[in-house]
Amino acid sequence: GPTHYLTDTRLLRAASARAMARPNLTEIVPGLAITDPDAATTARTITAVNTGLKPWTSDGLDVSIEAYGIKGAVASVSLFRKDIKNFFGTVRSVATPALLEEFGLSDDYLSYDVITKSNFGEARVEGYELSWRQSLYFLPSWAKGFQMFGNATISRVSGENALDFTPFAHKNLNWGMSYIRKKVSIKFNVAYAYKVTGARVAASATVPDGTFSWVAPQITQDLSFDYRFHKRLTIYGSARNLTGDPKRTMRSGPNTPVFTQPQSIQNFGTLITLGVRSEF
Repeated sequence: GPTHYLTDTRLLRAASARAMARPNLTEIVPGLAITDPDAATTARTITAVNTGLKPWTSDGLDVSIEAYGIKGAVASVSLFRKDIKNFFGTVRSVATPALLEEFGLSDDYLSYDVITKSNFGEARVEGYELSWRQSLYFLPSWAKGFQMFGNATISRVSGENALDFTPFAHKNLNWGMSYIRKKVSIKFNVAYAYKVTGARVAASATVPDGTFSWVAPQITQDLSFDYRFHKRLTIYGSARNLTGDPKRTMRSGPNTPVFTQPQSIQNFGTLITLGVRSEF
């Protein structure tokens, strides 16, 4: 798209694009994934592949202002809008004898939920993004290489099928610090996702219409480093989710009591990776 120089250090950018995406091969190859029958009732699921998924299309518009050289900082503000058709959505329904028969399964799985993907109609995603990166150039020479950064994406979804546009995070915040010199690179990042909306739950005798699953707000902290101790050898490592925060999946609908909303808690712990990378 076109770029307009407001000043030597201020840019105005505008862009529009049309995109189309086909389903991944794993999303259309026939198959079933069934969880352990000894798992808790809320965690028993049958994930079924929908071989009839069609491609989705998107028409997007983006306008941004970027500023450079503000006492070592780079900042930008952007507005965006995307009109999406035939997007993929997830449907979660309670297993019934008829549904199990369709997949060739017995009534032993009546305590399970069936999860599958489908094409939905239209949705519009619009919002704004703020980004900032600050070089700490004023530090002593031995400490130069530090940078602080942060960005925020605030968006909303609307349209005929907005409730089926999932998963969708209305707020994503990231901030942290990095240190980069000739031989060493260290990065620390904090990510916050606010209430990621999930699949609609099919209505039944025990589930009222308008019930949805969602992931509770979560903060994750990641740390990574690289150290080149030889021109051809580098030691690297990372720690994902330093504090081991769990993923909490909830379910709520009309008049759902708060104490019945939690469905599952997944403790993934901290994933630590260490290794050596060589170049020849």
